[in-house]
Amino acid sequence: MVFWLVACAGFRFEEGDSADSGDTSAPATSDWCDDTYSTSAPAEADCATGTMTCGDVELATTEGGYRAYDGEQYPPLFCFPNLDRSTYAGSERIYVVELAAEQYAEAVLSASCARMGLSVMRWPKPGTCPTGETDVTVCEGKEGTGTLAVTFGGYETENRWVIVVDTAEEDPAAFRLALACAE
Repeated sequence: MVFWLVACAGFRFEEGDSADSGDTSAPATSDWCDDTYSTSAPAEADCATGTMTCGDVELATTEGGYRAYDGEQYPPLFCFPNLDRSTYAGSERIYVVELAAEQYAEAVLSASCARMGLSVMRWPKPGTCPTGETDVTVCEGKEGTGTLAVTFGGYETENRWVIVVDTAEEDPAAFRLALACAE
């Protein structure tokens, strides 16, 4: 119940909050959009490119990532509405986040290089990944350009999540993803 109240109230981690956030401010777009990043397939046994912990910042590209979601699947999963009817046909990068009991976090995506989607799904099944055909009971997302942020967590048990970063169309794009956590 607290999670929904926090989510509905537009909770944001701000400077000075009790959080292990590191610096989540994005550098100027020209500083990283044209850089070269690894295009390797996910190294994990499942779909995940890696894990993130509180304070981590990832600079990466969607190129070479896992390919499981498209624009038709996001609305039924309630991850984001896909109002533009984008294809989301390219590959996505997925990161696993394991939070402490009842801990909240905020994923902040800088989508300055292309229109993107940020989706966070509760996924308590290690060794597997949600797919477009999987029932995901808790999912929240944003889509667009600029800064996209999603607050998640708060579960007493199985507070494990996957963060999905996807481009709105098929072309890959660079992104900056930061994870801030409340204590």
